[in-house]
Amino acid sequence: MIAAAIAAWLVLSVEGSLRSWSALLAAPAVVLLATGLALRQPAAIPGSIALLGATYALRLLTETNTLDGGAPFVAAALFALAEVAYWSLELRDGVADESGSHLRRVGLLSSLAVGIVVVGFALLALVETVRTTGPALDAVGAAAAIAAVALLTVASRRSGS
Repeated sequence: MIAAAIAAWLVLSVEGSLRSWSALLAAPAVVLLATGLALRQPAAIPGSIALLGATYALRLLTETNTLDGGAPFVAAALFALAEVAYWSLELRDGVADESGSHLRRVGLLSSLAVGIVVVGFALLALVETVRTTGPALDAVGAAAAIAAVALLTVASRRSGS
């Protein structure tokens, strides 16, 4: 039901001829997720999320603004969808959870979704503020790229050990 709501939101937010293309991506996402959950196949969840993400990307093609203020909400919705889908598969196991664990998990997922929205808006504000060019910004970008490569190198060495 959550997937269908997200799919409808993404499809209806697109104008013109791209609406049918969006529906061609969103409808299989919902069917894939429903089928995967019915057959207890967790591998269907990332595929469904990817199709819904592609639907959102198609929506971005029609945007005239370079930054979409709805991006944090889409990220939080897709995160919540994936978490609830995996959780529904976990609930089918024969192991009983301890009393009150469901409420804690709902609280954690809600907090994380709100955190995604807050961080998303902070990043959008930062990008909007730093939308300039120059050597200082180029140096920051180069430093970030070097740090990313260093982190990947460290992570690959640790996983290989």
